[in-house]
Amino acid sequence: MSRIILIIDWCNTNQGFVSAVLALSAVFVSVCAIRISIWSQGKFHRLSTQLQKDIHNRDVKLALHQKVLEIYNTACDCVRLLDSDDTILFAKLGWYFSSRHIEHKLNKIIEHRDIIERLLNEAYLLFASDEPLKKCFLEIRNDYLSLSARYIDLTQKARAFSSKAITIISKEFPELGIQSLYDLDKIINHQQACQRFDELLATDELKKFFEEDLRIYKGKFSFETFDNLFKKHLILDTL
Repeated sequence: MSRIILIIDWCNTNQGFVSAVLALSAVFVSVCAIRISIWSQGKFHRLSTQLQKDIHNRDVKLALHQKVLEIYNTACDCVRLLDSDDTILFAKLGWYFSSRHIEHKLNKIIEHRDIIERLLNEAYLLFASDEPLKKCFLEIRNDYLSLSARYIDLTQKARAFSSKAITIISKEFPELGIQSLYDLDKIINHQQACQRFDELLATDELKKFFEEDLRIYKGKFSFETFDNLFKKHLILDTL
């Protein structure tokens, strides 16, 4: 008890020192508060900056992902446009079938040349260091230009072949009363006439195009030679 009384008496007689200690304590607490505030603001700024970077990087990756898919799908469309039931039919019958439908088909094939040309340039920019992928896409583009030109030529030649085939069918099956290709329904509904008509239209050039050249072209889109090249450029990770 006596020690406490002595401390109180000492403080009463040395108020200047005590005031100084209290002032220094207040300054120390203020400095600590300021430092904590600055540290908190700095941490928040760093977290905010990192979050903005993460969002930006995510948006860039998503945009790149969409562009990769666009290039992939455009390349696949090269086969889809050349390998379909109507493509084979137009190549056999030519402009006799339907000028409006075949013109639309040929326009799509020609327009796709410009599309794949543009995406080839983009692929070279996006995949600058991926030589196998660039080489594969270049081959697909070059083959498409060659095959599409040949297909258009086939449709032009098909008019003469289909006209000649109609003449032969009309002589071999006079009971059908066929006069022009507009009587195609009569041929289709007659099994023997239909088979014979298909044989007459299946020229060696047409067979080579669909059974050999186009088959080889489709082989370039297999998983091992095509899909695998694109797979590593796609975002497959989940959140």
